[in-house]
Amino acid sequence: MELDSLPVETAAVYAFGKPSGTTVGSTLTETITIGKHSETLTFTETAAATASTPAQFQLGHSANSRAPTYSFVSQSNGDMVETITSSQSTMSLTFTGGTQLSGELQQITPSSGAPTFAFSTSASGATIVTETVTTKSGTHSYSLPTNAAALYSATATGETVTTVSGHEVTTTSYAKSGSADVLASINTAFIAQGTATTALDIEANVRIKLPVTAPSGTSFATVTPTGGPAGSYVEETVTHGSHSLSKLFYSASGGIYTQIAEGATIDVTGVAAQLSHVPTALLALI
Repeated sequence: MELDSLPVETAAVYAFGKPSGTTVGSTLTETITIGKHSETLTFTETAAATASTPAQFQLGHSANSRAPTYSFVSQSNGDMVETITSSQSTMSLTFTGGTQLSGELQQITPSSGAPTFAFSTSASGATIVTETVTTKSGTHSYSLPTNAAALYSATATGETVTTVSGHEVTTTSYAKSGSADVLASINTAFIAQGTATTALDIEANVRIKLPVTAPSGTSFATVTPTGGPAGSYVEETVTHGSHSLSKLFYSASGGIYTQIAEGATIDVTGVAAQLSHVPTALLALI
């Protein structure tokens, strides 16, 4: 099974069953529940724990040298960390309280012939980032307008790109390889909805400039959450007959606003509480 085919779902609830034993051949279960549907995966221990490494498992009942291996380690704070290792990468999944996926770190194993990357910014103050990708089939360059969705940061060891979308904050790291960079890791943090009745859903490419003349059936109102990041919050409500839809927009400095939530009604304070988990450097660009 490939890493990208794993049943990773942040809206799911996870449960990890205790191993049936402590020796090779013992089994462990992982149950994933989404709404009324549940799926249970059975892992078989293929290598016993040592003083420095946890027990290793594989999906199914027979060992396969080409299949990924899994380990499951309970943390002192109640979290569970599931680590999947393949020949191409190592992925660590963190489950808060052992039940809710809260983080995902994929560390890429360097390989010969892997794509290389180069980044350059415009002379007008880094308003445009040019990404150049070189593969076996050639070299291609892409112009990437910087906005609230992406923060580029050159480091001594490579390049870091931090993006926010929906309720996910993703940091992609590139490491120096000669005169270019190679993909090194992808680290995603999932912002939990918690007790809020509206989920954070940042759409960095959905932006409005205020003030604006609202069409019939559409209204804009400034709203103020209790707590959350400083800035301006504006709720747009569109009404058609007896139906209405609301969208919440946020701006750190006013003027241009970015959509951060949508629903029949908006829990403004709940959304703002989730928004506070977005890195300050990204919020400053919204």
